[in-house]
Amino acid sequence: MPTVDLRDIVTEEDRRAVLALRRGPGQERYLGSMDSHFEDAADEPRAKPRMWSVHDGDHLVGFVMISDGIEQLDEDLVGPYFLWRLLIDERFQGRGYGAATIDAVVDYLRERPGAEILFTSCKAGDGSPQGFYLRYGFVLTGEQKWGEDILALDLTTSERPAETTYYANGRVKHRGATVDGGMHGPWAWFRTDGSVMRTGAFDHGRQVGAWRTYDRSGRVVKETRYP
Repeated sequence: MPTVDLRDIVTEEDRRAVLALRRGPGQERYLGSMDSHFEDAADEPRAKPRMWSVHDGDHLVGFVMISDGIEQLDEDLVGPYFLWRLLIDERFQGRGYGAATIDAVVDYLRERPGAEILFTSCKAGDGSPQGFYLRYGFVLTGEQKWGEDILALDLTTSERPAETTYYANGRVKHRGATVDGGMHGPWAWFRTDGSVMRTGAFDHGRQVGAWRTYDRSGRVVKETRYP
């Protein structure tokens, strides 16, 4: 997987370069335009926006923006640390830059005060990035805001979930953690095409909380709750 550098957007030239980044086909359903990201940051100073351009050597490959330590949460904010926007230019998608960018953000947050969870949000559906986030290690919290599912990444562990298996095509088959040989904490299962098939959680091998089954478009087709 590649590694990337996060660089502050300082000059007008930096800004123009980032504004030239483009979404892939159909991604406008889940991700606003580059102009809208700067507009949202200006409109919501309470959310403590921090943005970077994402580089692999001399190549500008993307853009990322987080809420960097929200001081006072309310019903409109999730945090204090929230992955607000992530865009990899369509020319560089499918090469591991999305995960590499989150790796870099996590490295940054490990030095920030009180950074125990990184939240994000997105809708489920055909072409949704939700499967990407679940494969990375985010888990569904069961909460929704702004019509989107809230996901959370535990920053207190040094690694992503330890148990990961793969299909022959290299895509993740399932991912989760074990304790004393038993499944524990959030788990996720995926199809060979990368779409999320099922999510749920264990308490030392016992199913707990909400278990959801999804169709290939990301729509929940079954939900079962365990005590």
